[in-house]
Amino acid sequence: MRRRLKAQKKYKRIILIQVLVILALGVVWVLCTKCNGTALQATNPVIESASSDSLPEADSLVDNPKPSTIEDENPDTADKDFLLGKTDFSHHPDFTNLESRYGTAGLPIRKDVYNAFKEMYAAALEDGIELRILSAARNWSRQRSIWEGRLNSLGWRASMSRQDKVRIMQQALQYVSMPGISRHHWGTEIDLNNLEPSYFTRGQGKRILDWLKLHAAEHGFYQTYTDKAETGRTGFSNEPWHWSYKPLSQGFFQAYLRHVSYTDFVGFTGAELAEDVQAIELYVEGINPILK
Repeated sequence: MRRRLKAQKKYKRIILIQVLVILALGVVWVLCTKCNGTALQATNPVIESASSDSLPEADSLVDNPKPSTIEDENPDTADKDFLLGKTDFSHHPDFTNLESRYGTAGLPIRKDVYNAFKEMYAAALEDGIELRILSAARNWSRQRSIWEGRLNSLGWRASMSRQDKVRIMQQALQYVSMPGISRHHWGTEIDLNNLEPSYFTRGQGKRILDWLKLHAAEHGFYQTYTDKAETGRTGFSNEPWHWSYKPLSQGFFQAYLRHVSYTDFVGFTGAELAEDVQAIELYVEGINPILK
């Protein structure tokens, strides 16, 4: 009997010890959870203060090598780097790549411009017109390569006189933009079907241009560099292939005039002569008046 009582007391002590251990572990867990929550709040204060409407989209939480401050709803707030073409399209959430059915596969193109083009493409196809994108978004580095290649083909030499350099730049600027002034930097411009002016004067090329003049505006697109005699504009020669998505490009154009100056043109051949050829006044501003 005495042995049984001792066993019961021992059993009760074991049970009590187990209960106390469980309670202690519970207290420790609560304290740790509270500490971790406080630490998380300290390192991410926006989590507590932001409402569901103000939290960023999931894509914007991913680290970008070059984040952008562009606001699609108000494109004239775009930052200077973007306006000058210093953008990594491959990491920008507003850009995607062109599918082969619409033109040169893999070209970077702005998503909203792409969507508008697809609607225009479908409408044109119903009328027997197939539109093909040959060029879309181009960054500063790509434009520099095109620009310097054109200067070299025209005989540019570092030893030339300033006057001769200006002459060659003016010749290049008939159809080729220097980096920093190209509207292709913004992703709002598309080059369609052919890059030769003569193509659009007869046959299928003329039918394409006639259709665009009649219907492109219904989808937000306008010819950027029109006939100078018709509009009185300056700058680049007539480019029947070059079309701009006005709902966005108009805001970027206005922002460009506010934020960019000749001091921003550096790092490419002829940069120091940009003001001599009036790159901003004659070429950036030398567009179809309806796009201003």
